[in-house]
Amino acid sequence: MLNIMEYLYGKYGGYRRIDQEVKNMIKTFYDPGLVEKGRREGIQLGRQEGRQEGIILILLKLIKKRLGAVPQDIEERINSLELAQLEALAEKILEITTEKELRQAIALRH
Repeated sequence: MLNIMEYLYGKYGGYRRIDQEVKNMIKTFYDPGLVEKGRREGIQLGRQEGRQEGIILILLKLIKKRLGAVPQDIEERINSLELAQLEALAEKILEITTEKELRQAIALRH
């Protein structure tokens, strides 16, 4: 079998060209560089989401401890804030003493 393959490739040539073409085609399906880039982006996104969830959890606990039960609309609003907004709220949270001040801080009117 090996002899037949060598004969055919030797007689008709182009094996190296076909081999390279197949490698190029396979690379379009699976590019290790692209996979690594996706992996790094996924890790970064996961870290950001984890940080955001952690800040939300801490903020809700602080609000509950400071003001009592957290109204559902406030909790939903806090859950919808972007990371930068959450960080800004975290800096203000210890200065907030009323639900009205909290609503102002998250720009939610009731």
